[in-house]
Amino acid sequence: MGCNDAAPAFTHFHTTFKDNYNQTFPVKRTKISYKNRKCWLTAGLKKSIKRKNKLFYKMKKSPTQINIESYKQYRSKLNWTLRSAERQYYEKLFNDYKNNMKKTWSIIKDVINKKSTNTSPNFIKSHDQDITDKQKIADTFNKYFVGIGRSLANSIPQTDKDPKSYIKSSSPNSIYLKPVTEQEVKTIIINLKNSAAGWDGISAQIIKQFYSLYIKPLCHTLNLSITQGMFPNELKVAKVSPLFKNGSKFKVDNYRSVSILSIFSKILERLMFNRLINFINKHRILYPCQFGFRKHHATFMAVTYLIDKIVTSMDKGEYTLGVFLDFSKAFDTINHDILFTKLECYGIRGLANDWIRSYVSNMLVLMVWNPQNLR
Repeated sequence: MGCNDAAPAFTHFHTTFKDNYNQTFPVKRTKISYKNRKCWLTAGLKKSIKRKNKLFYKMKKSPTQINIESYKQYRSKLNWTLRSAERQYYEKLFNDYKNNMKKTWSIIKDVINKKSTNTSPNFIKSHDQDITDKQKIADTFNKYFVGIGRSLANSIPQTDKDPKSYIKSSSPNSIYLKPVTEQEVKTIIINLKNSAAGWDGISAQIIKQFYSLYIKPLCHTLNLSITQGMFPNELKVAKVSPLFKNGSKFKVDNYRSVSILSIFSKILERLMFNRLINFINKHRILYPCQFGFRKHHATFMAVTYLIDKIVTSMDKGEYTLGVFLDFSKAFDTINHDILFTKLECYGIRGLANDWIRSYVSNMLVLMVWNPQNLR
């Protein structure tokens, strides 16, 4: 709390938090049995299963009529109870996520025990060479993911057209980054998804349960980041895994990267997002028909809008022509200088612009973990 420089303040907070986290929640190896995989098994049911197993061993050791009947009756009742508990568990899940199609399909796959058929390749082809060493495979993927964006960007034809010429007028308003409050940080933490942990191994579940113990120093460091226009380097490091798309599994260009950031990175990103989107909505900066990544503007509305335009044109006897563009690696090929210039025109100036510059700089610190588990 005594440090007022954003970079060392967050480094100190993150190091202290991670050390305490690792001491309190050490990683332990455990054997995953069916009792761990089946979430609907309560402590009472697990105890009943142990009771059934004891009766079974007793029956095997002394197969008297009483022991056989006692085991069969207990097994029959337990099987009925287990089926009932499993049915009630999944009925509740389907009811809870009836409006979430993605989660519903995930539950269905769990019910039918559908497993991924993808198998990990034991080698990767690069420049007509077969790479079998796991570390070299990781390095090859890392080099590809880091360089593909720059390579594609260099192949884009240059133009003398000034990007600002596409903007009708510069916004007279400038964004104000209000200070972070503990209540705001608390709300963001509570609403975090229980996703996979980042490179530091810190779990979202633990963050959500014990936020009251660290929220004050965290709020202090987050405020320093925003008020000084600096995004901490620790939060730019991502745990990256290659995800197979299609084609040959032995070619690196048939994979896309999946990056998992530290949970603290997600908190800071959400804080800045809230400030940016409030400013954008207040001054109506976005085009009305920009449907993606906006609240109350789902992408299906774009399809509805398009169909309505086509039907209207057909009713009028007009021709309809559609041009659809798909940019390869669109995010990775963005010209940052043009981006910052456009942000300035839209009112994202001063500290906000500095923060975004810091956010997108030095983002090449990537790590491909567990190459033997390529998905």
